[in-house]
Amino acid sequence: MRRSHDALKPRELQSCSNCGIALPTHVVCPNCGTYMKRVIIKDEQAAAE
Repeated sequence: MRRSHDALKPRELQSCSNCGIALPTHVVCPNCGTYMKRVIIKDEQAAAE
């Protein structure tokens, strides 16, 4: 009973606003590189063109 607050809670997932894949909250999308509708990681191929 003493350590009932130490149980692991399931991670909450949200969908990416740009590409729609499921990912944890407060994380940059590894698929498209956006966070909160801002481009954080620019596409290297698009920069080369």
